[in-house]
Amino acid sequence: MFDESHYSELLPETNSRNMYTGPGTGSMVAAAGEWQHMIEEVSSGVVEPFGEILQRLQEQCSGPSARRMHNAATQFLSWLRRLEKQLEVTHQQTAYLCTAYANAHRAMVSPAAITDNRADRDKLATTNQLGLNTPAIADLDAQYTQYGNRAVAVMRRYELLVLSALSAMTPWQQPPPITSGA
Repeated sequence: MFDESHYSELLPETNSRNMYTGPGTGSMVAAAGEWQHMIEEVSSGVVEPFGEILQRLQEQCSGPSARRMHNAATQFLSWLRRLEKQLEVTHQQTAYLCTAYANAHRAMVSPAAITDNRADRDKLATTNQLGLNTPAIADLDAQYTQYGNRAVAVMRRYELLVLSALSAMTPWQQPPPITSGA
């Protein structure tokens, strides 16, 4: 997923620019909304009616064929309910990813702050013939180092949150067979 050696080797302004000029959360927010819509559709349009029909079928039909049909349909309904739960987890984790990104974006030092730091440092360095600006240059360099450390920490935390969200999403299961093939 992420390669810490990659973002830890980048300059602070590169990590910051990547975060600030990236695509943002728009597509993830839209995806979370679509997952929510799908949950509602599966729940009210499939699971609930299917369960009601299955209950009526069991009450009104009997015999070996009806039992086999009921058993197959019950397994399918169980699969639909598991699917519904997986959709809920996917929706929750997609929303979690949006929050993780937004938090990382907020925690990252802005490109403007880093640019200002470097511009101030360069200005002081060009006028430092007598060494009077050396302490201020050192302070700006220390701040720049802190920006770099912060960028790596932000990206590492974001990486861990993304990996956690993705690991919570299990692979989709195939539906059970409805017929025995006989």
